[in-house]
Amino acid sequence: MSFLKGILSNLINNTNETSQSVNIDCQQNEQDIKELEQKANQGDINAQYNLGMIYDNHPDFVQAAKWYYKAADQGHIDAQYHLATMYEEGQGVPQDYEKAIEYYQKAGNQGSAKALYFLGLMYKNAKGVPQDYTKVIEYFTQAAEQGYVLAQYNLGRLYYHGQNVPQNYSKALKWFTKAAGQGNVDAQNDLGAMYDAGQGVAQDYEKAAEYFTKSANQGNVLAIFNLGLMYENGQGVSQDYAKAIELYYEAGSCGHINAQNTLGVIYENGRGVPQDYIKAIEWYQKAADQENADAEFNLGRMYYYGRGTAQDTLKSVEYFNKAANQGHINAQYNLGVMYENGMGVPQDKEKALEYYQQACSNGYQKSCDAYEQLKGE
Repeated sequence: MSFLKGILSNLINNTNETSQSVNIDCQQNEQDIKELEQKANQGDINAQYNLGMIYDNHPDFVQAAKWYYKAADQGHIDAQYHLATMYEEGQGVPQDYEKAIEYYQKAGNQGSAKALYFLGLMYKNAKGVPQDYTKVIEYFTQAAEQGYVLAQYNLGRLYYHGQNVPQNYSKALKWFTKAAGQGNVDAQNDLGAMYDAGQGVAQDYEKAAEYFTKSANQGNVLAIFNLGLMYENGQGVSQDYAKAIELYYEAGSCGHINAQNTLGVIYENGRGVPQDYIKAIEWYQKAADQENADAEFNLGRMYYYGRGTAQDTLKSVEYFNKAANQGHINAQYNLGVMYENGMGVPQDKEKALEYYQQACSNGYQKSCDAYEQLKGE
C-alpha cells in the first residue's frame, strides 16, 4: 500500500495574528479607559494605540479604527498594521483594499514583518492591485528574512509547487527548515515529505520520520497519517503494525480520508489485526462519504463479493460508477466487464466499450486488450 506523503495543499495561510507588542488587559475598568482617552486626546501615541487594542478586543471596531488611525497617523507601526487589517476586512471602516495596502506599506517600511507578509498576500490575491508574484516573493522574502514564520512557510510552498515562480526544491527546503525550527507544524510535515521523497535533499527516512513525529506530536493530522505509513513500511523507524494502526485510527477519526481507506484495507486483509469485513466496510464508507475514489472502488468490491454485507450488484455498480467518474481505472475496467457480461446491469456492449476505452486511455493495458477483443467480435 502506498499513498502520496507529499504536500497536498496549494493554499497560502492567511491567518491573522494579534500584535504582541503591547499587553492589554481586556477587562479595563471605566476609569482606566477615561485616563487613556484623556492622554490619547492630548496626542499620546501609545495611549491612542492602547485604546485601539481595547476596543478591538471588546469589540467595538468603529472606536478601534478611530484610535488606530490617530496612532497610525503619528507613525505607530502596530497601529498601522492593525488599521490595514481593518480596511482589508471592512471592520469599523468601509472595506478598502487600497487603504489596506497603504497602511501595510507604511508599517512594512518601518520594518513590520507581518505587514510585509500581508502586503505580499494582497498582491497574491489581487486585492486592490493586479496579481503580481514578483511582488509576492519580494514581500514574503523580506518578512521571512526577519523570521516571520508564516512568510517562511508559505514562501517554501511557493517554491515547492512552482506556483507562478520557478520550482526550486532547494529554496523550499531552506524555508521549510526555518519555519519548522520555529515549530510550524505544516512546515515540519512538508519537510518530512521532502526527506521521504528525496526532493532537494538526499532521501533520508530517519529525518522524514523525525519531522513527521514533530508535526504529529502537535496534532497535525496529515503528519499522523504519514508517520503511520513510516511505521507500517518500516521506513526510518522499526516496522510496527500496531503503532501504524494506532496512528491511522487517530488520523481517520479526525476525518483523514486516506487513513480511513487504509484502515479499510487493513481490516479487509487482516493485516496486523483480525480480518473483519464489517469494520472494513465501516472505514471504506467513511472515506467514500468524502468522495475518495479508492474507497468508492473498494466498497464496490465489497458489495460485489458480499464481504461483510449481503451481495448487492446494484450497490456495486453504484460505487464503481462514483469511482469511475473520478478516473479510477480499475472501477472503469470493472464496469466494462459488468456491462459486457450483464453482471448486475443489462448487457450493453456499447457501454462496455465506453468504460474499457476510459480505462485504456488512462493507461490500463488490460482494458485496452479487452476493448480490442470486444470491438472485434
